[in-house]
Amino acid sequence: MHRPDVLLLDEATNGLDVLARRALLDFALSYRAQNKLVIYSTHVMSEAEALCDRAAILHLGRLIAHDSLENLLQKSGSATLEQCFISLVSASERMPEANRHV
Repeated sequence: MHRPDVLLLDEATNGLDVLARRALLDFALSYRAQNKLVIYSTHVMSEAEALCDRAAILHLGRLIAHDSLENLLQKSGSATLEQCFISLVSASERMPEANRHV
């Protein structure tokens, strides 16, 4: 495979065994360490925490937050990205449709 400047991985570990999953995550980390952009789409928040420095939170087709992991965790008062996701999604569901914005 050539070495593109941008690598897009969508649910890349879905269905992988433990060793293959670890190899893929290590590959993504090494690619990022080469100053290449890795866009990583996943439902597994622990993977996003391990690989990403920025995140976009999507819910029901809407972008409800995007920022550095550090800022997202701080703004939501959460210790993990999974807790942050749940907090942000819950808050967005309580918000009237007219007031929802990114």
